[in-house]
Amino acid sequence: MTQLHKVIIIAFSYATLMLAGVFVAAFVHRDAFDVREGARVVEVNITEGPQMETVWIQADDAHQQRMLEELREIVEWAGQNDLFISEMGVPSNVDTLQYRSLLAKFFEAANIAEMDVTSWAVGESWGDYPIAPHVATTLDDNALSDIFTKNLTTSEYFRGVNLAGAEFGLNPDARGDIGEIGGNHTYHQESLLWQKIADKGYTHVRYPFRLERLFNPDTGEVEFADSTVFLQALEKARAAGLKVILDPHNYGALQVDGRTHILGRGAFQLEKYEKMMTNIATLIVGYEDVVSMIGLMNEPKNVRPQTWETYAQAGLDALRSAGWKGQIEVPTGKWQGAKDVAKIHPKPWIIDPQDNFTYGVHQYYDSLEEGSYKETYENDEKEIRRKYEPSSVGFEREVR
Repeated sequence: MTQLHKVIIIAFSYATLMLAGVFVAAFVHRDAFDVREGARVVEVNITEGPQMETVWIQADDAHQQRMLEELREIVEWAGQNDLFISEMGVPSNVDTLQYRSLLAKFFEAANIAEMDVTSWAVGESWGDYPIAPHVATTLDDNALSDIFTKNLTTSEYFRGVNLAGAEFGLNPDARGDIGEIGGNHTYHQESLLWQKIADKGYTHVRYPFRLERLFNPDTGEVEFADSTVFLQALEKARAAGLKVILDPHNYGALQVDGRTHILGRGAFQLEKYEKMMTNIATLIVGYEDVVSMIGLMNEPKNVRPQTWETYAQAGLDALRSAGWKGQIEVPTGKWQGAKDVAKIHPKPWIIDPQDNFTYGVHQYYDSLEEGSYKETYENDEKEIRRKYEPSSVGFEREVR
């Protein structure tokens, strides 16, 4: 037999086997092949994702470039997770033209990325505090107010302000005086500012308070006096039609018997923190129409970021176990600075059975990004320009 004949026979045998395999498959999996009259053809529909477009924002200076690049970085880091800029703000008493321009670019990016935003901060006890979207004590307009009120809540994101005061008297290291209600701190339980905030068009108020006051720092149990006025304040929010974001403003530390205790150490063990989170959820039963979100901890800078990831998950789990079904703010580590997020957290980490949480981030714009604004805009610009040159920064949005 010639070599050619061998090749032909082998090829014919292989083709016969392949054809037999097709008929066997057709007989066994009738749904997969249209081999007889009346057979069912299975169709697979591949769902396409939303169509996206890139919107480019031109930065006019290094300040704007840094701000836009940081926002884009946290958007990319978060992926499909929600983002909440729970603190941002600039001074209203100096360099207003430059800061107006920066704010306009900030809101342009935040709107495209559909970020929730609550600006820092108003409250009766602020005096002439300049880092506020309106005059802090009265909510009269200042030189920046119209930028904020042109960028209010939509169906895609919310906008609001921080109503500060219940956290006053204790510093980020839990040092200071716990004090008495109406002394060095206030819960705004009789304040006219709730209604004034709503009248400006805002829908949400981030509401800072201290855990040492709302709860007994030794036991973690609810304190009657503070919780009473705390709930009275929620009634004021309800009357104004506002949604409240609860903010335990403790920086990862608690004052117990006059001494600082870091979360996870001493008298502020994880179990006590979990108990306090549980008691927050229990305390606000009946106020679910007012409280839209519970934060886990403002700026947990006293705890290592990797440790905070574990504690944040425990805090979220405690709220869920206590029956809270609303949204939860998961602060990022350190001072929650937008500049730090991707560096200290390799990736988003929270697992939520309700899938109803958002990562909380802060952003300020002085050269050190700490919100002090000690230098002029021009001097900060010189420092920032060492690393940032103005160009265009792209943000993706869904085509609707």
